[in-house]
Amino acid sequence: MSNKSQFEKIYRLYFDEKLTVPAIAENLGITRQAVYYNLRSRNCQLRPRKGNFNTYNLQPAIPKDELEDLYLGQKLTLAEVSRRIGRSRDVVRKTMIEHGIPIKRPTGGVLRNFDEPDISSLGIGDQIIVKTVNGIPPNTYLAKRAKKLGIRIVIRSIGDKSFAVIRTPLLAKDQLKAFKNDGLSVTVIAAKYLAGRKTIVRLFRDYGLV
Repeated sequence: MSNKSQFEKIYRLYFDEKLTVPAIAENLGITRQAVYYNLRSRNCQLRPRKGNFNTYNLQPAIPKDELEDLYLGQKLTLAEVSRRIGRSRDVVRKTMIEHGIPIKRPTGGVLRNFDEPDISSLGIGDQIIVKTVNGIPPNTYLAKRAKKLGIRIVIRSIGDKSFAVIRTPLLAKDQLKAFKNDGLSVTVIAAKYLAGRKTIVRLFRDYGLV
């Protein structure tokens, strides 16, 4: 994601959707410091910060029925609920616990070793950085999530137990056929999709293009 594109997203979330800095950082997969830097470096007038408080000492501000509808009814993830209501995932999780709403485990009952990014908001070519606890790639869960959303992602290790999750175009038959007719090699096509050559060759075979 370019610096200009990132700032435009931060500006929209902060000023148009009135999200907090922590919520923006979580939604875009960046640090709070990066959000503040983008706003302050462009002389944006920031909203006054609210005083610190312990959410466990307050009556939850998010209605129980709204959380049950989004999380249990519509089956949104915590990250998606957070983005939908404009609150940080930590606040959403704590409020759900206070309301007695059960927190679902990922498929297979194994807790993930990373904070789930909101890949549904990615545009083609955009990326989110995911940092894991033990360095194990988040491929399986995120690939299933992408398939459910009808999008394609690739995951690349960038070191320090971190991975770049990048949205790429779908490997559609018509597009591959057009590339073949244009004389593009398998290597060039693979580079365009951030895919392996074996994947492209397999798709050509599956689509009957060989």
